[in-house]
Amino acid sequence: MESFENTWEIKSDSAIVDFAFATTKEIAEPAKLQMPQFAEVFPFRRAWEANGILVEDTFAVLLREKNGSGVPLIGEIKESELIKRIQEFSKKKTHPSFDETYREFGDNYFKADQILYIGNISNSKLSWHHIQTIFVEWLNKIVVPVILKNNEKRVLSAIPTPP
Repeated sequence: MESFENTWEIKSDSAIVDFAFATTKEIAEPAKLQMPQFAEVFPFRRAWEANGILVEDTFAVLLREKNGSGVPLIGEIKESELIKRIQEFSKKKTHPSFDETYREFGDNYFKADQILYIGNISNSKLSWHHIQTIFVEWLNKIVVPVILKNNEKRVLSAIPTPP
């Protein structure tokens, strides 16, 4: 079982803003280094939306890529049922794993262009190590397989049909 410490300090008045800008920037780096030929199709390279909640020591953000270009949109999670589920889930574990969160929330919140992060916040600090762990697993388990499958379709469609 991995241990996570809340050492990443939120510098602005909004944890959601800091989290969203830091994570979308962080996703671009491994894409450029590990899969440069696909860097442009990784999520959050264009417009995105981040909606979050901060209730007591629970911090959650639903980050979604938007079509087209434009400025990022940042707000609060409004769906009361989702907020209730997040709060109940976060009582079980302060730093849930990707698999635990995925099992609880499923495909509605984890797609190649969308991720739900749930973690613990204390004294305006989050665990950057936990955030990275969740995002790396999301990239490896959901995003990269979709990118590779789409690329395979693209390549196969370019091959001419034999006479």
